[in-house]
Amino acid sequence: MRLLVSNDTILGEGPAWDHRNNTLYWVDIQRGHLQAYDYASGENSIYPMGEFVGAAVPTTDGRLIVALQNRLGIFDVETRQLDIVCTPEPGQISNRFNDGKCDPAGRFWIGSTQINHQDPTGKLYCVAPSFAFSSKLDDLLISNGLAWSLDHKTMYFIDSPTHKVGEFDYDETSGEIEFRRNALSFDQRQGTPDGMCIDSEGMLWIAFYGGGKVACYDPGSGRCLKEIPVPARNTTSCCFGGPDLDVLFITTAKRDDPQGGGLYCCSPGVGGLPTNFFGKP
Repeated sequence: MRLLVSNDTILGEGPAWDHRNNTLYWVDIQRGHLQAYDYASGENSIYPMGEFVGAAVPTTDGRLIVALQNRLGIFDVETRQLDIVCTPEPGQISNRFNDGKCDPAGRFWIGSTQINHQDPTGKLYCVAPSFAFSSKLDDLLISNGLAWSLDHKTMYFIDSPTHKVGEFDYDETSGEIEFRRNALSFDQRQGTPDGMCIDSEGMLWIAFYGGGKVACYDPGSGRCLKEIPVPARNTTSCCFGGPDLDVLFITTAKRDDPQGGGLYCCSPGVGGLPTNFFGKP
């Protein structure tokens, strides 16, 4: 396990690898910072967004789609220009966007949560490359990890307080989903399942907030295949990257954890998949 960035990030989240420039994008939700870690130089750049920022994913044209508190924007890292493109939750000042990823068809899936996490006011939205959006799931507490199966027929989703990974039938053409079953269920003593990614063998890697680990699971059998301890207790998310997609990047949170707030990485012995970018593939 290697510490790449130690900058007291309050709530690190949303790692997304861009193979075109060997850069890992990640966010500090609480400070409203978009961060960019250059893998070659080791430099971590910070771009203040001025409000909560839940996730940022590269676009096909080299920019980023960024989820702010209740609206979405397209951000150009070179010019630092932010253009707001839609507002899925206008007036929802008690909510904020949390975790988001793009599906294989280039749609952006972004979930919301109540800021104090008390009531199930969160939703999961699907945003098309045209910026048209629709709500896919309602009554969520903390919308979190997302992943799609290798055959693009299944979507996996975590609403963290349920301590489950939901498995959904997924139609790549339409973007429609339908709940199939809970693929994984966890004992609360493990910590809370948070961010998630999938590897090149179709296994799920899950970060456990309060658990100080990332763990690999077979969603078919439910078996835990591997656990990797993380020095920070509050591990928040993970994704594969690096020039050969064999590096697992891990974000953490500083909250109530003196070892938290940094960006870590390790070599888990398996590779990942290229990041799905926003826009038509």
